Formats: sequence, C-alpha cells, structure tokens
Amino acid sequence: MARRGQRAARSAATAFECIAAVFLAATMLLTAADVALRTISEEWRIYGVVEFVELTFACSVFLALPALFLLRQNILVNVIDGYVRL
Repeated sequence: MARRGQRAARSAATAFECIAAVFLAATMLLTAADVALRTISEEWRIYGVVEFVELTFACSVFLALPALFLLRQNILVNVIDGYVRL
C-alpha cells in the first residue's frame, strides 16, 4: 500500500516537473525572441513580453514547488560555497 502511494507521488512530481520545465522553456524562448527581434528593428518587438515572462516564470516556480514537497526535497542555492572555505 505504501509503495503505491510513493509511486503515485513520484508520478505526480514528475508531471509537475515536466509542466514547470515547459513554462521555464517558454520564459527563455520569449526573452530570447524579444531580444533578437529588438536587435533587428525596434518595430519588431513583442509587446507585453515582460508580463508574459513574469507569468510563465511564476507558473514554473509554483508548479515546481509541489514536486519538491512530494519528493521531500529542498531548494538549495550554492552561490558562495565554491569560493569560501569553512
């Protein structure tokens, strides 16, 4: 019974991670497309791209959080650990 619950949690976490990855990819593609189009001509810019990027990034974060909770993991950001010895 416990294994079935663990498998269901892992499947749900994988689904959340995949959807979050799609939103993160959309964030990167929208940003890259807007920058590329602006370098060609200011008239070719994508209007409202900042709002779309904010929305897709928020979706990616809030969809990745349930996966973290289901897998009982933590968010870890190592910014200065590689530079500082303790």
